[in-house]
Amino acid sequence: MKASVRHLAIALFSAIWISASLSSCKSVRQPTEYQDQAAGGLRNASDARVELRSMLSSYRQWEKMRVPLTLRLSKPKNISVSGTATFNRDKSIFISLKYFGFEIANIYATADSVIVVDKFNKQYAAESIGRFLSNVPFTMANLQDLLTGRIFCPGEKQASTDSFSQADITVTTPQSWTMVPGDAPSGIEYGFSFNPADDLRGMIVRSGSHQPVTVGYGVPVITPYGPISPEISVSYSTAKTSIDASIEWNLDKARWNKDVDLREPVISSKYRRITTEEITRMLSKL
Repeated sequence: MKASVRHLAIALFSAIWISASLSSCKSVRQPTEYQDQAAGGLRNASDARVELRSMLSSYRQWEKMRVPLTLRLSKPKNISVSGTATFNRDKSIFISLKYFGFEIANIYATADSVIVVDKFNKQYAAESIGRFLSNVPFTMANLQDLLTGRIFCPGEKQASTDSFSQADITVTTPQSWTMVPGDAPSGIEYGFSFNPADDLRGMIVRSGSHQPVTVGYGVPVITPYGPISPEISVSYSTAKTSIDASIEWNLDKARWNKDVDLREPVISSKYRRITTEEITRMLSKL
């Protein structure tokens, strides 16, 4: 039992690290234009821009959010644990994971750094946010929007239609379309896919020579602060291993603003600091 729990902790530790660095991971497919002129659905990019404007206007700003979650890992191991995420808008993300009621790991990200704590094995990793994201200029607000299924523009706290004025929008079917921003930061390429009935459905992001990270979203749930995806799925592969993970948000039990107490990690002096290279080696051995 001890060995299986140890493998669980290592897998989750690695999955948290890689999943949290989604944006540090170019290849966005360019679909063909949809030509059918039948009534109903989207007809062209102008229709899609109307949908985009509607989506962006539906977002309501919050300052703090706390939401229970379930993390499911299908590769490299089949694992499921519960936890809680606490977001301080554009400032920090704290994710706590529990196994049989005991906290086994947590991750804390701010505009300066990222810390991942493996409580079971008494070790932790810490990086500057710049290195963690391969110098991709994503803000905390961008990462929070990525995790909750909202359209975002790198470097902006809240995207607007002006943010995507140069975007390449392509209607693929009457009920789906894609958007590839035309002014992405140097060294990064990303794009979004949409279904007008369900809003944002997925995105792909990659920087430099990294493999692309594919992100999928569920049908949005309407909250007091606008639509939020109840689920995010993440797929990422390298020559040695693959990560397939998902996070399910229990939005029925979400708390907002004044009802949220913020947390920061507490690292014992007995914990050993490990490097990102050690995390990669651990993951490859699972």
